[in-house]
Amino acid sequence: MSAAPDSAASADADPTVVASQGRRLRTAIVWVVLAAALVVALLFAVPDLRRVGHRITHMDARWLALAVALELLSCLGYVLVFRLTFPMVEARLANRLAAAQLAFGAALPFGGVGGIAFGAWVLRREGMETRELAERSTVLYLLTSGINAVVMFATGLALGVGLLHGPDDLSLWLAPAAFAVAAMLLVVAAGPLAALLAPHLGARLSGTLEGYARALRETVRIALRPSWGLLGAFAYLLCDIGVLWACAEGIGNGIPWASISLSYQVGQLATWVPIPGAVGALESGVIGMLLVYGASAAAAAAAVLVYHALMFWIRTLLGGTAFLLLRRESRGG
Repeated sequence: MSAAPDSAASADADPTVVASQGRRLRTAIVWVVLAAALVVALLFAVPDLRRVGHRITHMDARWLALAVALELLSCLGYVLVFRLTFPMVEARLANRLAAAQLAFGAALPFGGVGGIAFGAWVLRREGMETRELAERSTVLYLLTSGINAVVMFATGLALGVGLLHGPDDLSLWLAPAAFAVAAMLLVVAAGPLAALLAPHLGARLSGTLEGYARALRETVRIALRPSWGLLGAFAYLLCDIGVLWACAEGIGNGIPWASISLSYQVGQLATWVPIPGAVGALESGVIGMLLVYGASAAAAAAAVLVYHALMFWIRTLLGGTAFLLLRRESRGG
């Protein structure tokens, strides 16, 4: 990768930028640990919540092991899709950067915007031009979001026609399927519209719209070509949903896959509440949707709490290690 004209200036800021990102990550982890400790204390102190704590402590270890394995596969899936969308990045750097972004995404609010910013800084330091970086990051977002929409539509449709077991209420499968289709149509239509409007707007906004149109075309090109990276994008989502399913099975009173999948995807929207680690937001969103889909309150709460703990610690440990390696290399570079 050729060096950008300002790469030397970026290198001069290395210690400050990395230290700042490291402090943000450490602070978020401490906050999440304290919040999690409070949740655990409440589970065993409040009588009405003790049933949830009892289900968690008596979880089947075999299902717990499966949940751990599925979360590791989900992390591997993200690494593969990251490498697919950033093929110009050297493999070892791409692996570490993708893992570090998972840690930021698990610990920080807004789905890990801080991790994206850190990744952008690292790639700028490696010489990637700002325009290419922005477009490739957009491709990664569109690809993973598009697969979310495809899986939501397919699950809702399969539930509606009886291929998957779950509630029979029309709105519980039609609404998610319709939302997924509408989201996909909006994203696809925005590409040609952006290209059409770009010449009539100011230079900066015009460049942004043209960049989005190029990113969308590249996303479609990638999506239509079978590859390990594309399989990784599906694994990133489906294996993470599988973690929640395995937790529900291990706790007992199993919840159907369709209910798990749709509750996971709709409930995850709550993680955009600006809370480190999405503690409380993720639980309330997914548990609330599981209740809508017919799960018992105790089973839903126990499954989601174990899922969130596994997701947070596995991604934080893997990604935190990758971040430390990146920081050590930046100091030695």
